[in-house]
Amino acid sequence: GVQTVEGDAPAAAAEAVPSYMKVLHDLSQSAALTGPSDDFGGFGSIFPVFDPPLNFQFRLGLRSTDFFLSGTFKSGTKTIGFIRVPTMSPSNTNTALTQFVTEMLFFQQNTDGLVIDVMRNGGGSLCYTEALLQYLQTGQFYAANYYIRATDFWLSVFASSLQSAKDQAAPGWLIALYGAYVNDLQNSLKGNRALTGALPICSYSAYVTPSATLAFKKPIVVLTDEFTLSAAEFFSASLQDTGRATIVGQRTDGGGGNPGSYSAGVYSEGSTRVTRTYVVRSKASPSPGFPSTNLIENAGVYPDTLLDFMTADNLDTGGEDFVAKWTKSILDAIAKGN
Repeated sequence: GVQTVEGDAPAAAAEAVPSYMKVLHDLSQSAALTGPSDDFGGFGSIFPVFDPPLNFQFRLGLRSTDFFLSGTFKSGTKTIGFIRVPTMSPSNTNTALTQFVTEMLFFQQNTDGLVIDVMRNGGGSLCYTEALLQYLQTGQFYAANYYIRATDFWLSVFASSLQSAKDQAAPGWLIALYGAYVNDLQNSLKGNRALTGALPICSYSAYVTPSATLAFKKPIVVLTDEFTLSAAEFFSASLQDTGRATIVGQRTDGGGGNPGSYSAGVYSEGSTRVTRTYVVRSKASPSPGFPSTNLIENAGVYPDTLLDFMTADNLDTGGEDFVAKWTKSILDAIAKGN
């Protein structure tokens, strides 16, 4: 496997990238095309599908410049932080990350635990997702690593990108990463293997070290549903695999890879999407109805605590029962110091 070298890339992809970075930037996108939407609590909406607790104090979410909805509420003697992450494709990653870090610092100082809502989050940039995780994980964690389909097409793409990176004096980490891609693809093709080994997509390192001073270090609950997709699934899986958070909700969608769109043929107006890469979890995870697997694709992320929002009672009351149950989950985590 690849190891960290001098000059690793920043975890968050920039809004504009040089030409030799384009293929890497495109491959880092793991998102759904569309999903269910409405004015409140829709797919990618800043608002959750449920009403906040009655004593909820807003911090973010009421201004057009806010990338998150966040705040705090009291439950007994405990103060609970809450933040909704609606998408992994914010219009400005630097501003979004600044807001997120500010909230983590506040929550670390002023709350006993944190609830993160990624329900109906359709995914986006894996590198932006890695950056968010740097402020939540408390130890080294597995980066966004891919199995890539071993084809002559990808060998040609990465060989060309490697030469372009060398010609334009790209950073050393990127040249080394493209070289690793080319080498692994060549070996996979020689061995008649369908996929490469696990390769990082956001830097040359297979692991990421979190922020020692800015990370939130108290108990976390992550809320998921069947419309939690792609990069948002990687986010949930990463926190579950390290034991950093309790996942509460429904099994996620199972879209763990980078999809490419292709024409269905010259006699058709349709197109098809094919998963070209597969996000690899740090360890195999059991999911009822599926073999134990280290892939998110198809299997999704199975929650530690099953909880369904889609009940008549929740729909009638704005999710009162749903909120009460995930509040109990974070209180239990706080009591265990977990």
